[in-house]
Amino acid sequence: MIESNIFWSPDLTKELWCPDECYTNYYKSNDIDNCCSCKSFPQWQQTDMFSNISYILLELEIADVKGNNSYLIVQKTLPSVHVFFGVTHQNGFLRRMPRNICDFGIVSVDFTGNRFTEIGNISCLQQLDTFILKRNKLNFVSNDTFVGLTYLRVVDLSENMITTIENNLFRNIHVLNVNFGSNSLRKLDVTNIFIPNKVICDNIYSHNKYHIDITNEENFQLGNVSKIVCGSFTANNLSLSDNPISYICKHIELKTIWKYFPCGDYQFYGSAYNCDCNLGLFLDVTLDVIQRIYRKRADESICNSPEPLVNITIQDVWVNDTYRNMMKCDVIDNCTKTKDCHCQCTMQPSKKRIIVDCSNQNCTRFPDVVPEFRYNFDLVLNLSNNNIMTMDFKDYFRRMSVLDLNDNPISVLADNFNQMDRLTEMRIQDHSLRNLPKSIQKLDPDIFRFGIKGIPCNCDNLWISEWRIYRNASENWKLYCSNYDNKTFEKMFNILKDCDDEDIVYHYLIIYAFILVFVLIVLPFMLSHFRYELAILRRRINGVRNNAQIKWKYDTYVSFDDQNEGVREFVVLELVPFLERVHNYRMYVPCRDSIPGNQVEDNLISNMKISKTVLIINSKSMYDSEKSEFSDNTDDDIKRKARRVEYSYAWNYFTSRYLQDIAIIDFDHSKPNYFNRSKTKALHRLGMTVDICNRKINIKTYLLKFLGRPICLPKGRGFNVW
Repeated sequence: MIESNIFWSPDLTKELWCPDECYTNYYKSNDIDNCCSCKSFPQWQQTDMFSNISYILLELEIADVKGNNSYLIVQKTLPSVHVFFGVTHQNGFLRRMPRNICDFGIVSVDFTGNRFTEIGNISCLQQLDTFILKRNKLNFVSNDTFVGLTYLRVVDLSENMITTIENNLFRNIHVLNVNFGSNSLRKLDVTNIFIPNKVICDNIYSHNKYHIDITNEENFQLGNVSKIVCGSFTANNLSLSDNPISYICKHIELKTIWKYFPCGDYQFYGSAYNCDCNLGLFLDVTLDVIQRIYRKRADESICNSPEPLVNITIQDVWVNDTYRNMMKCDVIDNCTKTKDCHCQCTMQPSKKRIIVDCSNQNCTRFPDVVPEFRYNFDLVLNLSNNNIMTMDFKDYFRRMSVLDLNDNPISVLADNFNQMDRLTEMRIQDHSLRNLPKSIQKLDPDIFRFGIKGIPCNCDNLWISEWRIYRNASENWKLYCSNYDNKTFEKMFNILKDCDDEDIVYHYLIIYAFILVFVLIVLPFMLSHFRYELAILRRRINGVRNNAQIKWKYDTYVSFDDQNEGVREFVVLELVPFLERVHNYRMYVPCRDSIPGNQVEDNLISNMKISKTVLIINSKSMYDSEKSEFSDNTDDDIKRKARRVEYSYAWNYFTSRYLQDIAIIDFDHSKPNYFNRSKTKALHRLGMTVDICNRKINIKTYLLKFLGRPICLPKGRGFNVW
C-alpha cells in the first residue's frame, strides 16, 4: 500500500502522503499540489500502512457537571512504537480544553457538539494536525489562536455562532482544509479567503445566517508579493456584497487573472448569476476561467438580473456585445443628489466607464464629488440643459472622457485642460463664451462640439485660428465666428493675422508707460532716499581739491566724547601712541590741542579744514542734547553741541572736497537714531564705518589703510606701514 503513495509536504514541515493518482499525466504541476492538498493524509490516519506507528484515542474524564474541568487519561498499555494521540468527545457538555491536554503529543482534537464559547490557549499543541470544534457556541476567533501550529492541516469551526473572525487568521501557517460554514458572520476580510502563494483544498463559508460584507482592510492585492492563489472557496447559499476576487485585482489586468488563479475553483451555488456591473468587471476574462472562479451549477448558469438579461445564459452574455453593455448597475456613493441637482450614477464595465447623468435639472455648478472606482474607470459626465455659467476645475476632471454641457449659459471654462488628457469628447452647444482658455491647445480641437453658436473672431482669439489650423481640425466640428456670418476661425485667419503688428505697438506703449511711471514716481523717491549715498559717490569720483591738499597740516582730526572715560583712554592711551609715535602721523585731538581761550567752533573750523581726514569715534550719549541730571553746569552740554557741530562740519568738508576721507568707529554699539541717522547709515552702507568689537577686522590695520601715507615724515626715516 505504501508503494501507491508518495511523500508530500506543502510547506517543508508537514509529513503527508499523497496518492499516486495525483501524479498522473492528467494533472499539471499546480494541479498535482491541489490534488494532494485534498487527498493527502498523515501517517497516524493510516496506521495499517505503517508498522512502526500507533494511534491511540485518549479517554476523557470530566470532573464537574458544568464541563469546566476535565482530564485526559490512557487506559491501555502503550505499544513499543511511535504513538500518536488523539481525543474525541462529541455531543457532550464540555466547555474548556482538558487541563492536561498539553501533556500529550496530540495530533487530533474533535469536540463536536459541546458547549465551548471560546477556544482558549492551544499553543502547546505543537503536533496538532486536525482541530474540530463543530457545533459549539463560539462567537469570536482571534488571529492569535493558531499561531505556531505549523502541523495544523484541518480546522472545522462550522455550525457555531461566530460573528467575528480577525484578519489574517492563519498567518504564517499552511492549513489545507478550513470550514466556517453555518455561522453568523456579517463581515469577512479577503485575507481569510485567499491564502497567497499556498495551495489549499477548501475554504468553506456556506450557509451563513446573515449577509456578509467583503472587506480588504489590509489592502491585499495580487501582483504585489503574492504570485498565485491556488485553492478553493465555497460560498454556497450565501449572500455576499461582491465577488471577493474583485477586491484583490487592483494592480493586475483582469484578463490575466488566470495566471494568478492557476488551480482550484470558487463555488457560489444556490442562485443564478447576478449579471450586473460586478460580474461585468470580468468581461475581459475568458468564459472557462469565469466558470471556474465563479462556479455555478448547470441549472444556475443563467442571469437573474438585471431585468433585460433575465434568463439569458452566461454563455450568450459573454459573446454578445449588446448583452455585455447591459451589465451595469447604479452607484450610490458620492453620487450627487440635491434638491436642485439630482444625478443618476451608473457603472458600465463593458466600456470601462462610470456615467454621471445630471441632465435636465436645475444645476448651477459642477458636482463637488463623483463616484470613484478602484479600477480608475473613465468618467462620462452629462450636465446638459442646466443653468451652469462657470466651469470650475475639479479633481475628477483628470479621468473625464466625455463632458456634455449643451444648453447651458456657460461663459467661463476652466483653464486646466492640460490636466484633462483623457477627454475624448466635449459637447458645448448653445453657450455664452467670449474666449477660450489657452490650455485647451494641449488637446485635439476635434474633441469639442461648439455647434453653430460661435466665439468672437478678434485679435485676442487669433491663437484659436492657429490652433485649429496647426492641429488640422475636422470640417465636421467647425468653430464659427460669432461676429461674422457663417465664417469659421480658419477662414478668418488671413484677416486676423495682422493683429501681431497692433500688439507690438500696444506692448511698446505699455512699456513706455511703465518707464514714465518709474521716472516720475519711483526715481525721485530713490534719489531722495539714497541722496547721501549719491553725495558720497560723487565726492569719491571728483577727488580732493588741489588747493586743499597744500594746506593739510594734520593727518586726521579725531572727534570723540572726551567725557566718556573708556573712549578717552582708548584715544589717549592706545590710538595716539600707536599713530603718532609708532607711525609718525599728525593728529589733532580737540581736548589736547585746542588753543585755550578760543571759541570752540573757531578751533574746530581752523583745524578740521587743514586736516587730511576726520576720524569719528561714536559712543553712547555722544550727541545727546539733554542736560544731565547730575551736572550743575552746562559745560557737558556745550561739549556735546560742539561734537554735533564737528559731525556737521566733517560731512560738509568731506562733500566739499576739503577732506580726503571720513571714517566712523563704533565704540559701544551706539545707535544713530537721533542725530544724522541717514548720513551715518549712508557711510555704513558704503563701508566707511567699522565696529571696534568686530573680531574679523584688525582696527589698527584698518586705520593705517584709512590714513595712508603720513603728510610729513622725519628726515632720514623711511615710511613704515602697519
